[in-house]
Amino acid sequence: MFGVYIDDAGNTGSDLDTLQQPFHFVGALLVPAEAWLAGREGLLDIMRSLPESVRNAGDFELHGYHAYRGQGPWRRMDQASRELAYSRCLALLSKMGMSLIYGCCDKKRLRTHETRLHPHAVGMWLCLEQVAEFLNQRGGQDIGFLVADNGASDINRSARQMLRTLRTAGPPVGKPVDMGRLIDDIHFMDSRDSLYLQLCDMALYAAKRWIVNRDPMNGLAARAIELRLTSRVFPH
Repeated sequence: MFGVYIDDAGNTGSDLDTLQQPFHFVGALLVPAEAWLAGREGLLDIMRSLPESVRNAGDFELHGYHAYRGQGPWRRMDQASRELAYSRCLALLSKMGMSLIYGCCDKKRLRTHETRLHPHAVGMWLCLEQVAEFLNQRGGQDIGFLVADNGASDINRSARQMLRTLRTAGPPVGKPVDMGRLIDDIHFMDSRDSLYLQLCDMALYAAKRWIVNRDPMNGLAARAIELRLTSRVFPH
């Protein structure tokens, strides 16, 4: 069994014209059940290594943008220390056999495409299909339990509707994928209550910085890309 932790990046709602955020990403961190407890303890160790003024702040999270840019509680750490903590988080993914999958909506191309979908629905479609394909290809009885960062009600509704559509009618474009190994529905949690949602955010932000800006982030982006299992972009 895999815990499938889903987060997004570059979300500007239905606005397709924001130059600073040309792509909408939906990423999934795949956590093997046998690594779940050890991975969580590893994350807690990383957090315990941070200054008390950072980790005990009421709004503290392992958050890619804040950690890299020194925002929120992370501003109390110098850049080298922040990057070390970031690197340790990404190294933990490799150590525990976790992988990153993401779907990417090209907003500029979506504007003129016949498919009238919300960018989040596009990203969720591509992400969920790839997670299902990963599980189907393993040849065993692995299943995936879906947990997503809790967002606005319309975004959550769009995500759940896309999963149901993929199960019943198939994708907006292309051949249907067997979604049977994705059990139950998408369960939403506040990222503050899930270390793995926070870890997904860290990995996805680093990957996004490279894809959009070609920003190596002093090696962090390269490490995040190495963790990537698959990715897809739509429209092509």
